Amino acid sequence: MVSTKTTSSLQSGPAGQVPGPRTYGAGYIAPHVSLRKDAIDVETFLSEHQVYTPAYLESVQALHRVPKKAHEYIAWYLHVMARTIIGLLTGTWGMGSGVSERAMGRRILMFTSVGTAGALAGVVANHIRCILWNVNDNGWVRTAAANAECVRMHSGIMAGITWRPRRPPLLARLFHIALQVTTFFQLLVLSFLLPSVALAYDAYRAEEQVFNYSQAIDLIDSGRFSHWRSMQPSALASSYYGLQDGCSLRNVLLRMRADEASMHYIQSVLADLPVLSTNPFIIMESKNK
Repeated sequence: MVSTKTTSSLQSGPAGQVPGPRTYGAGYIAPHVSLRKDAIDVETFLSEHQVYTPAYLESVQALHRVPKKAHEYIAWYLHVMARTIIGLLTGTWGMGSGVSERAMGRRILMFTSVGTAGALAGVVANHIRCILWNVNDNGWVRTAAANAECVRMHSGIMAGITWRPRRPPLLARLFHIALQVTTFFQLLVLSFLLPSVALAYDAYRAEEQVFNYSQAIDLIDSGRFSHWRSMQPSALASSYYGLQDGCSLRNVLLRMRADEASMHYIQSVLADLPVLSTNPFIIMESKNK
């Protein structure tokens, strides 16, 4: 896959350039679409509140958060195991730049299935805690639900890309439903018993997706993914991101990569906090409205 960088690389821009003040290289993390959108008039809101500037989208890098705490080590090894299984199932394990467009699409799609199930497990686990302890969730359910919606949209977009011009066959859809159901119950138990591990695990999943999208974008730019290079965004992608006419699939991948970078940051921060404590992302969201 793409070369690994550590989080210390955030302070330096590409090719030794000083990063702009609101770029990923400067440490700025933009909130993903589902976390900031307004349910009353989504299209108008997106057209007026595009926080993903072109400079920010291009600045997002594939970085590796080195595990330092116990819950991070456990989550990392769980992720390595899941990543290996997905690599073997999709035929992308050890492929590097020789991966095909179809195989890359399947790899990304499987990680979106895991991400959707994990976020929904977080919703249910926090809901159960609130009922058992009769306490306020402090926005944890809202954040987990927003993450679940965002990754589910990625799943729908990638399904259309991978199987275009046909719809995904019934067998493929049933497989992904079975994968999500199985993963949901596994991560539900983990989210309830070891919430920090579950959050850190999803952070590493999001980190992997940033690597995947970065590799796909690099292969589009190099001409290896010629079909994806000429592909136009689907109606689902255009409506979710409020894209203008003339955008390409590369524009969609840039936004999905930025979404995953946002989720990686969110889950990494929440993993270090006591469960159901004050959610800093809900406070930030309220201030930005």
